[in-house]
Amino acid sequence: MTNKGMKVNSSDVSDVYIFGNHSATQVPYISNLTIGPFSDNKLANSFLTTCDINELTTYIQTRGAQIIKSLQASSALSAANAVAKHLTSWLTNRSASDEIFSMGVLSDGSHYDIPAGIVFSFPCKRKDGGLLNGDYEIVNNFTIDIKTR
Repeated sequence: MTNKGMKVNSSDVSDVYIFGNHSATQVPYISNLTIGPFSDNKLANSFLTTCDINELTTYIQTRGAQIIKSLQASSALSAANAVAKHLTSWLTNRSASDEIFSMGVLSDGSHYDIPAGIVFSFPCKRKDGGLLNGDYEIVNNFTIDIKTR
């Protein structure tokens, strides 16, 4: 998806997080968006200024169905690719230790006002020294509004 004619490779986009379960409950979090290596990030600011968040949310929530329709096949490979990228972020040294990813975590009630006992897609990062043993920490400096929760 591009916005207002912006032509950007997906590999240049970072710090966008998807909270929620697969399909209709997914919600994008784009407040930290960066595009490419630009220090002033004019492209990201332009996107954030002109983005219709409801349109973007609908696009993200229906992406799986669009893949199935266009391929006339299951979106399983797309989901498998997402799992592989997630595991790379979480468990390997191929990503920076400060890279943030969203991950379903059983809430203990101490983060983002999510009640204990609910699995929530929290922003996380690998703990230093956590390589391959799965240690992670929940990133606590996001502002997650009530609609996203």
